[in-house]
Amino acid sequence: MLTLPPWFRNPEKRLQKRPKVHMVDPGILRSVTGRRGPLTGAVYESAVVPEMYKEIRTQRLPWRRYHLRTQDGREVDLLLEGEHGFIAIEIKARDRVDGPEARRLVDVEALLDRPLLGKWVVSEDADLRALKPGVLALPAAWLLAP
Repeated sequence: MLTLPPWFRNPEKRLQKRPKVHMVDPGILRSVTGRRGPLTGAVYESAVVPEMYKEIRTQRLPWRRYHLRTQDGREVDLLLEGEHGFIAIEIKARDRVDGPEARRLVDVEALLDRPLLGKWVVSEDADLRALKPGVLALPAAWLLAP
C-alpha cells in the first residue's frame, strides 16, 4: 500500500487528517475483491498514483506527494510539491476527457501557499491538449512510459 498524506498550509494539521490509501498493485486488489471488467475510477487512480510515485523515486525528483481535500468537498487526486510550487493532478479512468473533468483544478491555486506550476488531467485519452486555460489533458502512457 501507498499512502498520500493530506496537504494543508499548516504542517501540523497534516498529521491530524487522514491519508489517502492506494494499492500498489491493482491486480491484487481486483483479485481479492473479485471484481472483473473495466477499472473503476478509484482502482484506476490507485494504478496511476503508485506508478507516478515509482517514477519520481527512480528519477530522484524532488517532489513531495500529497492529496488535497477541503472541508467543502473539493479534492485533487495528487498534489506534487516542489521547491518552486505545485502540480495539481486529477486522474480519470476515461478514454476521452473534456472540460468538465478539469473543474476541480480551476480554483485550486487559491488554496495553496506557493504558485501552481501545472494543472493536469491524466487519463487513457491519447491526445495531449488544453482542456481549459492552464489545464492540460495528459495521456497516462506519457507519464508512465519506460
